[in-house]
Amino acid sequence: MAMKRFKGTFLILSGIILGGLVLFAFYRNYLGPKIASMVLCKKKEACIHGLTLGENGPHTLAYSEDGTYLIGIGYSGARLWDVENNYREKRLSLSGAGNLAVSDTGQFAITQGKDQIYLFDATGEQQLEFLTKDQNLKSMTAIAFVPGNNLLATAGDGLRLWNTQNGSPITQLPHKQVVSSIATSSSGLIAAGQQDGKIILWPLDDFRNYSTLPAFQDPIRELAFHPDGKRLAVAGPKGQIALFDVSTKQRIHTFQHQQAAVSEISFSKDGRYLAAAYRPGLAVLWEVETGGVLLTLDHPRKLDSLALSPDGSQVAIALEKEAVVNQGKSRRGPKLNYSTGDGTRIKPGVTLIKKVDPIAPPK
Repeated sequence: MAMKRFKGTFLILSGIILGGLVLFAFYRNYLGPKIASMVLCKKKEACIHGLTLGENGPHTLAYSEDGTYLIGIGYSGARLWDVENNYREKRLSLSGAGNLAVSDTGQFAITQGKDQIYLFDATGEQQLEFLTKDQNLKSMTAIAFVPGNNLLATAGDGLRLWNTQNGSPITQLPHKQVVSSIATSSSGLIAAGQQDGKIILWPLDDFRNYSTLPAFQDPIRELAFHPDGKRLAVAGPKGQIALFDVSTKQRIHTFQHQQAAVSEISFSKDGRYLAAAYRPGLAVLWEVETGGVLLTLDHPRKLDSLALSPDGSQVAIALEKEAVVNQGKSRRGPKLNYSTGDGTRIKPGVTLIKKVDPIAPPK
């Protein structure tokens, strides 16, 4: 009889412990980050929505070509948010997503691990998995669609091109240096930024006619073509963003707001604005033609990514997860944190959607 009571008590206690662990996991990976994003958004000026992937938050954000959707990927998974329907979310069946690219047709591609690429339609339905298994891929540092050509470019140990209609490999373009960033233009040019600070410009109509643009002495961090295809923005290691004329290889202008690593650069669809996310927590918006700063958004946390909506009216900012060690009798943090039980409080990674307007039109 005593043994039966012991077993019954043991099962009850086990059920309580297991249930507690499940509830904590649910709070830590879903409810907690969701509350954190809502609370933080309410505290920030011009914030209109707070989003989350989970505890770690997204490390890459991108709007769809028409601005209908916002896509976020990270170690906690991938999400598609419907901008026009109060950011209703759709979970994509991926974990540990690495890179993201959005095409001018509405499709988007996501990488997983070092050798998996998935193609989705504009609504988040998976269309195909690229045939990468036998291609000896060692890493993928960046991906980008080539406008109007049914092509996807991937960077890493060289530059590779893939057919987006069937997922098959097309060709590999050799690089002596690791390719850290890529960008593609509507004029049929692929820019591949290398670790040695040089950019290789590959014309689609004849790869033998490639050229080199020496941008910096240090690794290229980010690249972005202006919508006109004639100018290329290049982010260096110390916060400089140089704007080059692609045909002459001459630097036109340098944008810089602080000496810190740049995690993302992006042009607005009409080409009027250039946005940049600085890792220490600053987002900056410049007017391209004048070089003037139109907007700065400062945050106490590191910025992983930034995305500017196609019409330039909104900016999505991904704030990194932050661990804070409580010392002595310091005041208990806001409710958007949770404790790990060892004196550390976690601020989950969140994404804030902010209004960019009012921006005066150029005179």
